Amino acid sequence: MFGIFAHTNLSTSERAALLLYTVHLCLKKFSCSGAPMSERKIAACIDLWIKRNDRKASLRFRIRILIAANELADVIAASEGWTGIDQLYQLLTEALSAKPGVIPEVDQFRAVWLSECERVILREGLVP
Repeated sequence: MFGIFAHTNLSTSERAALLLYTVHLCLKKFSCSGAPMSERKIAACIDLWIKRNDRKASLRFRIRILIAANELADVIAASEGWTGIDQLYQLLTEALSAKPGVIPEVDQFRAVWLSECERVILREGLVP
């Protein structure tokens, strides 16, 4: 089967990358408007990431990753304040767009956040 009814075929590291990407988008919305991103928009972004990476994910997994991203973004927003959200969003933008191995500090920042996302994936039972 294809699309949302397919068996999820993402590795744990891919799941962490998807969560980080989704949290980044949630922080963008907080940074730009001060409001959380709609669940419909997050779902569309998840779908885009999955298609762009030629992967499959069940509807159940997509819903659960959406919930995890929203919760993580809410925790970050509550603890960081507006200035912190904007700074973190900018750093994540750089980390997600930079080519690995070029800037060691960016690689380290990305690795720390991917590790945190992997912990969330494991805690929430979103493992393969």
